[in-house]
Amino acid sequence: MYHNGKLSCSSKQVYANRRGGYVEANDGTVIKGMVMPEGSHISDVGVCKDWATVKKGDKLKVIAYYDDKTHMQMRDQQGKLEKQMGMYLI
Repeated sequence: MYHNGKLSCSSKQVYANRRGGYVEANDGTVIKGMVMPEGSHISDVGVCKDWATVKKGDKLKVIAYYDDKTHMQMRDQQGKLEKQMGMYLI
């Protein structure tokens, strides 16, 4: 995240860390051909502490990157890649 044009926080997501990794339900609620492999989901988010004091008028900008060489991308029912989404909570 950038604060007034200066990089103030760089966090990385953690995959398959919590409870041995997230596993999708096999109770029919997820279409069988769309089940993601175990360990492919984000289990925990990176955290930055004490990165800045934000004042009225400050500019914040978030840029998200996805490493598709390391982590599998989700596909829709037609096999096309799903759109990627970057989220940030302040």
